[in-house]
Amino acid sequence: MTLGLQWIVDKITFPSPPSSYSLTSHPELFFVPSRNKSSTHPGVPCMLYAVRQGAPVLLVHAHSNGCDIGDMRQTLQSISESLKVHVMSFEFPGYGLHLGNANMRAIDDAAAAVLNYISNELKINLSQVVWYGRSIGSGPALRAVHRITQELKQKPGGVVLQCGFANFPEVAGHLFGRLAKRLVSRLWPNEAMLKELNCPVLLIHGRNDTMIPINQSEKLWEAVAQKDLSHFHTCDCGHNDFNFRRCTLRPIYDFLLGVISSQGFPATNFQIDLEASCRALVRHIGPLRTRIPVYSFRRPELEDWLLRIGAQGDGQKASNLDKSPRTNEEQVKREDTNATKGAMEGRELKSPPSGLQSPPPSKRGRSKSKADAEVVAPDYTLLPPLEEVDKALCTAEGMVRACAARVSHFLQRLQRQLARIEGLEHKAVDEIVDFVEAEFWGSDPLLCLWEEVSLPTGEHVRYRLGPFSIDHQGHRSFQPDFHGSSQFLRVPLWIFAPSQAHFRCLAEWSLIHCERLRQLPSQHEGTGGCSGCCCVPGGFRKKSHKKKGKPGHPTMGALSTSLAAHFAHWVEKTDEIKTMFERFAQLYNDPDEALRKSAAMDPLASLKTLPGDTTPLSEKEDSLCPPNTLAGLPESKAEEPGTGPKANPPGKFSAACRQWLLNGLGNPPQPFVEMATRLRFPAQPSVVETERQEGQALPNPSDSRQTAEYVSQPGQTAMAERFSAWSTAGFMLHYDRLLEATQEDPLRPELRHSGIAMSKAIKAFASADLRARREQHSLVVRQRLENLGKDEGLPEPADIQASEVVKGAAPTSVTPAMPTSHVEGL
Repeated sequence: MTLGLQWIVDKITFPSPPSSYSLTSHPELFFVPSRNKSSTHPGVPCMLYAVRQGAPVLLVHAHSNGCDIGDMRQTLQSISESLKVHVMSFEFPGYGLHLGNANMRAIDDAAAAVLNYISNELKINLSQVVWYGRSIGSGPALRAVHRITQELKQKPGGVVLQCGFANFPEVAGHLFGRLAKRLVSRLWPNEAMLKELNCPVLLIHGRNDTMIPINQSEKLWEAVAQKDLSHFHTCDCGHNDFNFRRCTLRPIYDFLLGVISSQGFPATNFQIDLEASCRALVRHIGPLRTRIPVYSFRRPELEDWLLRIGAQGDGQKASNLDKSPRTNEEQVKREDTNATKGAMEGRELKSPPSGLQSPPPSKRGRSKSKADAEVVAPDYTLLPPLEEVDKALCTAEGMVRACAARVSHFLQRLQRQLARIEGLEHKAVDEIVDFVEAEFWGSDPLLCLWEEVSLPTGEHVRYRLGPFSIDHQGHRSFQPDFHGSSQFLRVPLWIFAPSQAHFRCLAEWSLIHCERLRQLPSQHEGTGGCSGCCCVPGGFRKKSHKKKGKPGHPTMGALSTSLAAHFAHWVEKTDEIKTMFERFAQLYNDPDEALRKSAAMDPLASLKTLPGDTTPLSEKEDSLCPPNTLAGLPESKAEEPGTGPKANPPGKFSAACRQWLLNGLGNPPQPFVEMATRLRFPAQPSVVETERQEGQALPNPSDSRQTAEYVSQPGQTAMAERFSAWSTAGFMLHYDRLLEATQEDPLRPELRHSGIAMSKAIKAFASADLRARREQHSLVVRQRLENLGKDEGLPEPADIQASEVVKGAAPTSVTPAMPTSHVEGL
């Protein structure tokens, strides 16, 4: 009876929320070995925010109730970056991804495991470790400091208690009455433990705290022995509405500054390097599968937007489907199959896209509920992509359909690649994230603009935007599931770079749905408050144990549609990108007319390689183009009407197209003429040496050996922004060649190095392009303000900074000024 009552009390005392993080969502995640020696137990989940240059203090955080270490990421990262100290947080059992049930003994065991890891594995002086407990976390934080003093006989660095308690039954009585005060266990005797400590203490408490009254911290302050270096900071805050900078960051800064300035404190900074074995590994998916939360792109506003654009095209889609009844039957059959499979797995079924007829609902066993009436965004992978360029690139729904199909092909490719990786179960999750990012660029699943040059001579050039491409001879092609080819050098002209969170989401989904990983051993101990919104694949939990009304991980179609909607919704709000798509559609439909329009856009601009370069186009062609490749190609005569457009020399076609497509988009990459010249005639050794000294030496991408040597050398992939497009093209070509060469492990070292180099080059290109676009936007705004000032007699805005006129620029930092200390880390 007593044990049963205590179990109920623990459940009320430690209400663990659904996990806010997963194995892939936070790169700071690692696992500390716990006392549980089970081979499937990952350990204690922790997150580390380390200062790369080193810091004098490690702040170990124990979180409060109602949150986990994922929820505290932004706060703790801000503390680390603002105060220049290492910060580590650890998870309570039953919370987040920590297996087990929450109670005082289990939480103390987790804190002891973290203490042991800090002392014995990281070899950190415990006098440089400050423990920070908030609310209920004040108990395990004080227990760890008490253990350092009494058991290890060492001096701790200090302890920070925010909204802490002195006597837990008194807090329970304050909240729930006298009966609760009698029933709850005493938990951590904070007041008694604090009396036995002789270390600096910081108490932070709000006078308006109605959950844990401030008199609890007043009792703790009376128990503090070393008051000369201790502080008691009070403010007019409640329990959960602290002003972060004034009432949390500033008091901690003043306290730590006094600690490290005190006599006897080690005046040395230290770095923290975690072993690879402690990182999140793929094999952790087995025991944690039922705890991994839903991590997708789903947003209600995007679903509403998809429903609106779907409703706008209902009539047109219905007429198209009526013209092709066979396609309609095939799509309905596919939907029936997906619906049956989804029902067997217990997943929430998605509404079909408008224009497709769903099967009639069964009358038996159908209950009327809000969930049945809920309208969910359609799955656009059930519809074939549009082959009409105007509809596919110039309408929101067309973009969603085109991208959804390509993302679906990309996810299928990922599943095939994961099945080929040797020792996948023992790989680090971060390696899989890097691999997914490289595969993303190798597959090009979204609508990015590329200039593709034939190898090895560069005599053929074509432009590709998503599934559509057109070459200098007017040949068009439609390829919905395009992948890279070693026959063409793909040069980025404009790309949409997803965030790192997107790549981590794709990696998590691929690992969760990998058939090979479904055989991993699972953990059958109690879930300890596991949320029903976790992924519950078939075969790992009985259907009767699932909580109703909670979404699971999205299906392939739902995830593909969601990512496609993110992209299309962003394009819809970006006028210059929409204009570029419309221009590509015009080029695809009528190249001659599009090139005539580009003649009025200063065709010399696309060939300027450096600021101030005004060399005429004819001289550039004569000096840079090798014979019989670009400028030497004769222009063909106009074809008969209706047989196709007139052929153009690749050099002139490239220059005109770049100017037509990229006008107003920012920083165009190296001109085609210079690139083709490097392909045909590698730079002289003296030129290579000069470029090497300037940090701009690049290999010839057509030379696989040079590229391989360049990629394998550490630090060589930090290219100049001017050559980021060239570097990207070379690394992508090298990656494609390695994939085509053999059917070996797609995560072998040389392929992984090439993929990382390719991703770095793409980020450099995207960063340079974004910076140029912002500068261009800033100039436009300045010009408008100057014109406005001239018209109305206003002073000229000479003092306006770019960050003030560029939409979305980061605000000025308001962190407290840090006085100089004898220790550089703080």
